[in-house]
Amino acid sequence: MASPMASFVPSIAHSRIGLDVSTAGSAVAIESTGSSAPVAGSTAPDAQRVMVIFNLSLSFLILLCTFASAPHLIARLRQPGAWRQGWLLQNCKVYTARSIVRRSLQLAPAANALMRTPTVKRSLITETAPNPHSSSDSENGHTYPAAVVAPLVAGRRGSPSVPTHIPSWTTLLHPLSTVLSRNFSITPLSVGQILFLGLYATAFLLAAFVNTSGTANLKRSGWLVVGQTPFVVALGSKNSIVGLLLGRGYERLNFFHRCLGKLMFLAALFHVIGYIVLWLKKNTEETNAAKHVSAWVALAGLSLLSLMSLPMLRRSMYNVFYHAHWVGYITYLVAICYHVEEATLWVLATVFVIGLDHICRILKSTYTTVNLEVIPELRTTRIEIPHLTRGWRAGQHVRLRALSTKMGFGSIAEVHPFTIASVSMKSGGQGVVLYVKCAGDWTKRLYDAARSFQIEKGAGFSEKSDAGNFHYLSPSKSYGTALSGMGSGATMKMIVEGPYGGPGHLIASSFTSAFVVAGGSGVTFALSAVDELVRDIGNAQARTRLLHLVWIVQDPGSIFPLLPVLTSLLDRVLYIHTISLKISVYYTRAASHDFHDKLLAIGKLPKGMEVEPGRPNVSDVLRILVQQTASLARGERGLSGLMVGVCGPPSLAEDVRKAVRTVEATLRKSIGGIEIAEE
Repeated sequence: MASPMASFVPSIAHSRIGLDVSTAGSAVAIESTGSSAPVAGSTAPDAQRVMVIFNLSLSFLILLCTFASAPHLIARLRQPGAWRQGWLLQNCKVYTARSIVRRSLQLAPAANALMRTPTVKRSLITETAPNPHSSSDSENGHTYPAAVVAPLVAGRRGSPSVPTHIPSWTTLLHPLSTVLSRNFSITPLSVGQILFLGLYATAFLLAAFVNTSGTANLKRSGWLVVGQTPFVVALGSKNSIVGLLLGRGYERLNFFHRCLGKLMFLAALFHVIGYIVLWLKKNTEETNAAKHVSAWVALAGLSLLSLMSLPMLRRSMYNVFYHAHWVGYITYLVAICYHVEEATLWVLATVFVIGLDHICRILKSTYTTVNLEVIPELRTTRIEIPHLTRGWRAGQHVRLRALSTKMGFGSIAEVHPFTIASVSMKSGGQGVVLYVKCAGDWTKRLYDAARSFQIEKGAGFSEKSDAGNFHYLSPSKSYGTALSGMGSGATMKMIVEGPYGGPGHLIASSFTSAFVVAGGSGVTFALSAVDELVRDIGNAQARTRLLHLVWIVQDPGSIFPLLPVLTSLLDRVLYIHTISLKISVYYTRAASHDFHDKLLAIGKLPKGMEVEPGRPNVSDVLRILVQQTASLARGERGLSGLMVGVCGPPSLAEDVRKAVRTVEATLRKSIGGIEIAEE
């Protein structure tokens, strides 16, 4: 998203030059009635001055919103290397556990002493068979606990540093922040969003209609449309300076892009309809309509944008919406230059915004080979990108473009976002891992393509004739390969673009406790968030001491494909005495006999994990964690708050927000506050 300052330069230039666009040849932004003089009090310099003032006010409002994210931004800038993460996917040299330990043993005793953090509970090196839950050296089967190797990696790159925690305004301004975050039942908007949009709409209406009446100053609305173009386009771009300042991904700002675009279209309609009324009164409609063809083309482009942006059409025909979008805005930008020559500078500013965004997209794109594996119990395709091992943060997503005839010849034109489920720079070099659930045509084609590969290779499937579903013949073997990345050998060429979104400037490891709630496929966010926290704790780069992951699913059988991953997390924290991790899985459907049989085959769940029927009372679970946090030893730095992460259906997110609001103010204050991160 490019700069709002790009909008100011042409505005100021216009106001200094004082162009009179009421002369002949100025198109619909001009009242051209043939012989009549310009309407009194409606000079173009006045309209442009109003536009400059409005744009300056909007920019001030953006800076004010930036101030709201300043505490997290300052904390992130103070953390060495934190600001570099989350921008570009990279390939990292994979250091095996054996080579790291060998290097560490060659260091001086003083250096070894520095690296002995955190304290571990088990031996450094164990002569056991390879374990998929640990970092291993494939040459001879020596296994080293992942939680032990991580501090050694940190020691090789310098002494660890605990992240700075600065309470956000939501903590400092409680309970005002609680009121602003409330949602109305009739709309998904929060009170804060409604206030922001109301303030913007009021300023827009005042700028368009103050000191004017009827059609007396239609130029104002026209110039406001032109002046808002760079802002609206910037708020809809994937790479944004405004998003960087606010610490928000494009998916969060897209809401404002849509709302501002609607106001822009309404202003254009007022501008056009006003002049039509004026021409009808003077009986010059045919002459002026024929004279201003470019105006009608520009309006057609805006109309196409607005029509295809309607939620019903956008959701049901996204590909049509996507292509109609770029056709519409190119049509509008070209036509508006012919419509009013002075608008060219604003169009160039908009082109700069678009160009910068696409340059960043190209830089963030990687052409690579991905590994595919089917998880039939979840109706999900597991995608692993082993060549991209660092550069993202927990909660971020990538956009995939498949280059395979199995996905259809039109698949190259489709781009789909998926949340990353693995952690950046993980020991062992697992790379980007995605779990793609069948939820549409593209994801179903991907699932079928991966399944066909595995059937051809005989990769552990049996087909049930009753339903046509596929199940692993050897679950333990399949789950093991899922962790090690071996898969079934199914590969596909893809363009991976990202990372995008994520927690913004918030550093989860700066909080004393973390409560992560996931619903269904939202577990991809939960896995990456918890995995990243465990990594930072293992590197002695976190304040976090309590971790609780809650996963809510419909079918209890959904836990088995991800059981090795969850077990791996629990195994890793066994070596770290400073952290307590609890994983709770709740299922809402009746358990089948098959579920109980598999549970018996496993023997018992790993320590720290529980599986319960029914929906959890999020308020009670959160209150227990808050009380546990309050009972921790405070030390010199005290407690640094509780981070609540949530990813799932809107109803689940609302339940979590309500649970946070129910925490008593005194208890909330005693632990350093509670902050929510929604994915």
